[in-house]
Amino acid sequence: MNPRGIAALAMQQALPALLAVLIVLAAPAHAADDPCRAAPAAEPAWLAPDADPETLRRNQPAAALARACARRAAMPGPAAEQADLELALALIASSRLDAAGGVLRSLPETAAAHARPIDAEIALARGLHAVDEGRRADAAPHFERALTITRALGITGRIPARALTGRASVLQTLRPGPDALDRAEAALQDAAAELQRAGLADAREMGDLLNQRTMLAYARQDLPAAIAHARAEVALVRRLDGPDAPDAFDALASLGAMLSQLGRHGEAEAALRDGLRLMALHPAVSPGAQLGVLNNLAALGLDRARWNEAINFAEQSLALAERAFPGRAGSKIVAMSHRAQALMGLARLAEAQARYEEAWALVRDDATVPALRRLRLLDNLADLHTRLNDAESAQAAIDAGLAITQRDAHFGYWRGRLLRHRATLAAAAGRWAEADALHAEATPLIAATIGADHVYTLVSTVQR
Repeated sequence: MNPRGIAALAMQQALPALLAVLIVLAAPAHAADDPCRAAPAAEPAWLAPDADPETLRRNQPAAALARACARRAAMPGPAAEQADLELALALIASSRLDAAGGVLRSLPETAAAHARPIDAEIALARGLHAVDEGRRADAAPHFERALTITRALGITGRIPARALTGRASVLQTLRPGPDALDRAEAALQDAAAELQRAGLADAREMGDLLNQRTMLAYARQDLPAAIAHARAEVALVRRLDGPDAPDAFDALASLGAMLSQLGRHGEAEAALRDGLRLMALHPAVSPGAQLGVLNNLAALGLDRARWNEAINFAEQSLALAERAFPGRAGSKIVAMSHRAQALMGLARLAEAQARYEEAWALVRDDATVPALRRLRLLDNLADLHTRLNDAESAQAAIDAGLAITQRDAHFGYWRGRLLRHRATLAAAAGRWAEADALHAEATPLIAATIGADHVYTLVSTVQR
């Protein structure tokens, strides 16, 4: 994005009200490394039989963690496995990914021939955890295991739908092969069918599916379809949980980015300011999605040439990434790139170069970085080196980016941008016919995504 990440795994037992009160009054001591050591006491309402842990995870992650810890303390023996699963999911929702990983590693991995329903849920949780850590290649086998188990046991509805949505997320991000996006679309169609057959067409899982449809349409650079899916997700989330539901973070961030790319800056700002409003109401919820809001506000500042505004939001994003995801460099790359681009806009080229090189050092040898993120950074590096009159470095960045675009026809927009940079280098060297041919190839690729009347397209025409 995000991808997203909390499974809708319904818990089958609930504590009696009396036991809930006893847990609140007398929580047991925990070891220093116990993820429940600093958890708040659970309120009785969170432990009630009708309390939905998935709703808590999405809207009140601290409450979800308190509930999970209370249930874990009260469920020794065989029931502890289910309680540990709920705890792992609550930790994922709280972005305590290291602690969640520890709990997930403690859960068994039953042989396929003896798999139980809970084993499908555990596999799904492991996949979602890997996605949240940015390890999508590692997530794929977990989602496939969940699907294998659900098929073998005849399980339908939420769990296979979430696993199929996870499969789509991996495919559209990593793009392993020319048919990856088509396979992602097929997975989402199967997930939608699962939910509809189970009477869950308006469930939260459908919101997750719409989120992936947004990402898939964006991967294909079909911005109108992506915007429609994002708007549908916001509407669904708010029907289910009200106008202040934080589960809308992702969709609002995506909506703002795409509207801004189309030059619809007023609409983009409205969506992103709505995201800021939710951040003020829910500062502890979905820090990854909050990064999306801040990063896209920085991008909007860039699109409007409001350089200091872009730097401000980029630095807010970097501070949040450091607090929420310490040591995870991937959470900072987008903001680092936006800050460098804004510095370039202010003609502070030496600072911009240092910042870009810092970001590229994180990306260059990391195979887990999505191709689209790598393309954006290479596009920016080509622009910087062109301005610095470093044609050799600019050409190296362009060539690296074009090599990525050749692997996937859906990168046409970015291929067009990179060809435009190459045309600029050709013109600077006096190779006018080459520059003209490059512009002739680049402009239709750019216009196919953002329109012939967009200012970026018109500039290409003027330069030619």
